[in-house]
Amino acid sequence: MCLQYLAYYDYDPAVQGPYSRGYKSSCRDELTLRTGDFVTVYGDALPNGFCEAEVRNGIPAKDD
Repeated sequence: MCLQYLAYYDYDPAVQGPYSRGYKSSCRDELTLRTGDFVTVYGDALPNGFCEAEVRNGIPAKDD
């Protein structure tokens, strides 16, 4: 199974993820997202809640 999503918001795991709040792990396996990126998720989530996915740059950000 393969699902595609569109990122509505930026996400930086080093700043916004659980690791930024002191969890003893690293964010190297999390994806950084920019608004407009396409995220393709492969298969079901793993027992730890993570899944296999990739990000493809999508819609260019609009400067205000």
